[in-house]
Amino acid sequence: NVGIPVSYRIENRESARLGKNALWGGKTRVFQDDGHGSTIVLGEDTVGLVPVGEKMEVKIGDSRDLKVTQRKMKEERINLTKNVHDHVVLYDMDEILKVTIENFKDSPAVLTLVEYIPGQWEMEECNLEYKRKDAATLEFEIQLPARDEKGPATKELTMHYHRRNVRP
Repeated sequence: NVGIPVSYRIENRESARLGKNALWGGKTRVFQDDGHGSTIVLGEDTVGLVPVGEKMEVKIGDSRDLKVTQRKMKEERINLTKNVHDHVVLYDMDEILKVTIENFKDSPAVLTLVEYIPGQWEMEECNLEYKRKDAATLEFEIQLPARDEKGPATKELTMHYHRRNVRP
């Protein structure tokens, strides 16, 4: 939960007051108003050329205001296949993963959580929507409200899935 990478996604398009020309690659700095009539540097990154209509990601460092705690609640072998010597040669895994996300900031945050499930798998139940980036990668866009006087804003993700045809 320490060192969650923070980045800004910027799209080179006219609705974002860009999009007339390609953005040259190089060092990019992100500034913020400090509330006292001045600005502070949030971070910097080196980016490549961004053509009109394309997106770029500016990584500015690590956050200490977001906490992600991940726990595997269940990991059980099911559907065992044995050979003639009674040794397990193939099985499925029944897994439940619980992720708790906390926002300690005074402002709302959007967290992109990436989860990897190796091999062939089937989702049984998931309480949040996700995009499937490829066969093994899920991406969750989690909107977190600002903290309040009671404490940090919290969201939970619970995934129940079966991994198929795992070999010992």
